[in-house]
Amino acid sequence: MSIPNNTKYDMQEINHQVNILLDLANEKPTNKLLKSFKSIAKKIKIITDKYTN
Repeated sequence: MSIPNNTKYDMQEINHQVNILLDLANEKPTNKLLKSFKSIAKKIKIITDKYTN
């Protein structure tokens, strides 16, 4: 059974966003960094909401 393309894309996007979060975690805390975390969290939530609702 193969993974549907849209699900595969969503998982790749989540993986990409998490990798960005991990890179940002090493940065000095700033308002810009906080906004980046918030933006990434929103992107991940939009994707995961499709599968939990």
